[in-house]
Amino acid sequence: MAAIHFREPGRPRAVTPRRSARVQERVAVYNEGESRFVDADHLFRAAQSGHDLESLYVAREELAREAASLHFARLHAVPGSRELGRLATRRIAALREIASLTIAIARVDTATPAPERLARIMASLVEVVDEAATSVLLPEVATTFREEWRARLAPQFDQLGLSLPTGDAPPAATNE
Repeated sequence: MAAIHFREPGRPRAVTPRRSARVQERVAVYNEGESRFVDADHLFRAAQSGHDLESLYVAREELAREAASLHFARLHAVPGSRELGRLATRRIAALREIASLTIAIARVDTATPAPERLARIMASLVEVVDEAATSVLLPEVATTFREEWRARLAPQFDQLGLSLPTGDAPPAATNE
């Protein structure tokens, strides 16, 4: 069966023949192979994993591989051909992208403190809040506040893989 495509007004209709069964089969095999290839691709799997750093590292590695292949093609191209300029331009663009990804990775890495440092910061925060509560609140209210404060912080500490400091704050001096 043929498909009829309508063109702009005043033009005759164009009839496009339907693809043969053999061509349709080849296209289906090609699409299936493409789908398998995409599913097995390292960058695609890294992007699916949800880990931003992993996908950045894999993308940088793949770009570096492509830049290296462009360099190889440029070294083996016919001297004086137009292809030399195109290959050099594409390689420079790939190198820029690699540099951008390297900077992005460095920024992400610096934004996340080391677990030991994060544990010290959080322990210091808990200690400062406990001391402030004991110096401002009545002793029984300070104890209740400290227990509630620590109970609410416990899930966040667990999520970060840290242990909540257990040091009890000294009894508060009376505010008189």
